[in-house]
Amino acid sequence: MANKFATVISCMDGRIKDPVQMWFKIRKGYDFVDVITEAGPLKYLFSEDQMVTENLKNNAQISVEAHGSDYIVVSGHHDCAGNPFPREDQIVQIHKSVEIIRGWGFPVKVGGIYVNDMWAVEEII
Repeated sequence: MANKFATVISCMDGRIKDPVQMWFKIRKGYDFVDVITEAGPLKYLFSEDQMVTENLKNNAQISVEAHGSDYIVVSGHHDCAGNPFPREDQIVQIHKSVEIIRGWGFPVKVGGIYVNDMWAVEEII
């Protein structure tokens, strides 16, 4: 049986790594998660900084094409130094980011999560 891959575009903050990996494995049934990191990636996905956005897209394309990832998730989190906005603002950013990622045209499901102040994953979309 082939290994099942998903992709997450997330912050580099090490506090969210384990909760996100466990969410994918336990709640979603994935064997492996390709992790694409940037400090506060939500702020880049709909900003004018196309260089970072293109890098995120190129890495996602590698995950989809080389590993067969069928699910890309973008995440925000509590106490983010790279994107220091409150939860409510990050939820809006997650929704906008999901739409942008869907626009990349990959044949995958796209979703969004938020890691809260208890370091638990909340599925947003």
